Amino acid sequence: LPWHWHIEKPDDSLKDPVWDLKVNGWVENSKDGQAAILQEATQKIEELDKKSAELDKKNAALDQANDKFDQAMKAMQQSQQVQTQQSLALTQGLQKVAEGQEQANKVMASMQQILVGMQADQAKTATPTSDTKPAENTNKQENGGN
Repeated sequence: LPWHWHIEKPDDSLKDPVWDLKVNGWVENSKDGQAAILQEATQKIEELDKKSAELDKKNAALDQANDKFDQAMKAMQQSQQVQTQQSLALTQGLQKVAEGQEQANKVMASMQQILVGMQADQAKTATPTSDTKPAENTNKQENGGN
């Protein structure tokens, strides 16, 4: 029996089984080779099914990775939004500080002008003129009084 030479027994549905080296399996011994073609197609379909299952697993893993990436992007966008708001608040605060410094500078300038004006007034009143002499105190009390 020829099938004893091979690992597997031919299918009972085959009328005249022949081992085909291309297919690496039993095929029907026919002139047109339809059985070999059918078996090749069946093997290719099985291979495609296996590859499809592998791709499905890979796609599932990619979907999970994409979900994680989307979550990371959302977190980063929220972080950027918070940073933008903080930067805006900081900019507004610095602008108010600058305005306050400008007001303080104006106050200091006006105070300097007032001091300069006061010094000028004191200089005018403090310099004695030649017409006026300081008054001398004539009511001196010596040794206890009258």
